[in-house]
Amino acid sequence: MSKLTYLRRQLAILRWSRAAARWAMAVGLAVLPVLLGLLVLFLLDVWWLEPTFRGQFAPRLAVEVLVLLVAAWWIVRRVRPLLARPETALEAAMLVERRAGIRSDLVAALQFEQVGANRWGSPQLEAAVVEGAARKSRELSVWAEVPVRPGLRVAATLLAVSLPWLLIGTFWPGYVGVFVQRLLGTGAHYPSRTRIVRVEVNGTPVLEGDGSRLAPGVAKVPHGRPLRITVQSRGRRPDAGSVQLVSRLDGRRRTLPLSRIAAGEDAGQADHYEAIWGRFLEPVVFQLELGDAWTDPAEIDLIEPPLVQMEWSIEPPDYARDAVREPPPIDTRRVVVLEGSRVALTLRSANGKRLDEAWLDLRAGDERRRIALRAIDDTGRVWQLPAEPTPLDRIAGEQQFELQVRDADGLPLEAPVRGSIRLRRDQAPTGTAAVVHRVVLPAARPVVEYRLHDDYGLAAAGLRIQVQRQAASQSPEPSGATDLDSTSQQFADPDGGERLVTEEVYRPLPLDRLPLPASELPASGQYPLALSELGLKKGDRLKISLELSDYRGTLPGQSHVADPLYLEISDESGVLDEISKADERSEERLTELIKQQLGIGEAP
Repeated sequence: MSKLTYLRRQLAILRWSRAAARWAMAVGLAVLPVLLGLLVLFLLDVWWLEPTFRGQFAPRLAVEVLVLLVAAWWIVRRVRPLLARPETALEAAMLVERRAGIRSDLVAALQFEQVGANRWGSPQLEAAVVEGAARKSRELSVWAEVPVRPGLRVAATLLAVSLPWLLIGTFWPGYVGVFVQRLLGTGAHYPSRTRIVRVEVNGTPVLEGDGSRLAPGVAKVPHGRPLRITVQSRGRRPDAGSVQLVSRLDGRRRTLPLSRIAAGEDAGQADHYEAIWGRFLEPVVFQLELGDAWTDPAEIDLIEPPLVQMEWSIEPPDYARDAVREPPPIDTRRVVVLEGSRVALTLRSANGKRLDEAWLDLRAGDERRRIALRAIDDTGRVWQLPAEPTPLDRIAGEQQFELQVRDADGLPLEAPVRGSIRLRRDQAPTGTAAVVHRVVLPAARPVVEYRLHDDYGLAAAGLRIQVQRQAASQSPEPSGATDLDSTSQQFADPDGGERLVTEEVYRPLPLDRLPLPASELPASGQYPLALSELGLKKGDRLKISLELSDYRGTLPGQSHVADPLYLEISDESGVLDEISKADERSEERLTELIKQQLGIGEAP
């Protein structure tokens, strides 16, 4: 066993104690700038940063970085030397020698005990030095070299810096909690006398809490609707506040007054405040100020209302399908169709928003019906009429309609699309008939020239002939084909003369086919009327009427009767006399036209 074992043990205790003291002082010196920096940062945050910069994070971050740099500089300058390197046994022995006022016997003894020391020193001197150092080590105290006083000074300084924190934590614990949250990067607010506990934008809550966390969520307001911000608060009751609006498009600012609309009956009930902006037309950032409370800036997004595009598809009835091609109506609110047409509706989202539902209200007189449209795919952007039958499958009369939708945001159209479906008249057929001579022989075949027209087709065309005879005459039964439709009746002569007997005969025109489609109209032709079949004689009279009926499929057609033609039955002398009169009239008319051309007979 070495004679310096006790000395080495004492020196080891000294080294460990001094190292512990240095670590304790290092920790204290490291904590000291942290506590002091946090205290300075706390005071700056409460009294300057939050009131001045409100929810802005950049100024607070800049101050935090500055405090951190100062603390780091302090630690590097004061703490790092304490932990630079551990002390050796020889350094500890020199400290003990200096404190005891002895020569360097302890250091020499430790060096003489090192391996190989016998090769460079005198054995007798080595033994004497070691013996003397071992004897003196029993009389020396190493504790005097432990740095107690510097440690006490550091502890006192720490206590002095910690005392403000103890007072703040005792009397204002809420401030400490908020300060810790703000250090972690949250937007917590320090306690205020006025506490904002609820904020609603157009009835939708965007903030609820105890007033410490005042970061409203994102709100959405439809385009063109009024913006209504409602605030509930507790604590001190200011008369009014304000709402700062900043446009997210061009940065323009607007301030809305926040007026109290209802006061709580007691301190535990919330006061209500409200700010209104007439029309919301652009996305904004808003921030509330009420008393000494305020909220973080929050966004209000602009919700585009649904916009729709109506596309009508008109399918005319079968009878008119070849005659007309219905183009889509230019004015989707005024649809005009033929009776019996089928109307199909395709509704598209014009701004790409998804539609959750769409419906069409129809009104025909006092009858009302709602038709729910169906989406053709999962995108909800294109809607059509349902597959089941609807009144639009066959338009039978005029109808008023009103279209409304609801999009994914729950918004309807700003105004329902109102319009009407009106009927376009299927015009009645038209026709003319003419003959050359008005006085004919009983067995003549006068030619009736005709011209027929209709917009969609003819179902029937013929001549209705009325034969007026003297009652005393006995006319034979009309002969001819079975396609003759004849009736007869008797009536008194309005002049009080003999009774007249009137017979009616219907003869269809020889058309190529019936119904005659619109593609073959107008049609014209000649029909030689065989009078010999009617058993006529001189003095009888014929009334010839052109009768038409248009084609409307399963619907009843509309009839038309042209201006009648009148034929007088006479003998050859009567016919020649009528021809001569006609020639005279023609000659007179021709002479009059020549005079007009030559200017004869005009007044000077």
